[in-house]
Amino acid sequence: MNDTSTYDPPENTSPPEGGCRPDRPKIGRIVGWVIHGLLLACVFSLIFGLLVKWLWSVTLTPLFALPTPTYWQAVGMIILSRLLLGGFGHHKPPPPPPPWHPKPPPWHPKPDGCFHGPSSEHREKPQAE
Repeated sequence: MNDTSTYDPPENTSPPEGGCRPDRPKIGRIVGWVIHGLLLACVFSLIFGLLVKWLWSVTLTPLFALPTPTYWQAVGMIILSRLLLGGFGHHKPPPPPPPWHPKPPPWHPKPDGCFHGPSSEHREKPQAE
């Protein structure tokens, strides 16, 4: 009787280096990145708040006799300016061209910014003059 229903594991059954799923980051690494990101955000907000407070007190206080803002007022000014003026942001990509818009020639620079030269079919065509 031929027994083909049994499974013989391969010789090396140890998991790959770094765990069972090398394509997935470990939870500890994700938590570390989150904590690192939060600390970095706190440092940047501290720096920007102090920078706005200093710039306000150096420029606007002597010119217009305005009071020097507190740190939290400076952070509020950053948030308010962001809400009113925009910026710092990820802007939407431009809309695609309309269907009647002429297509660029095949030797046009690709979106990656590299010039790839004319395609093989355009190299083989004779130039009509």
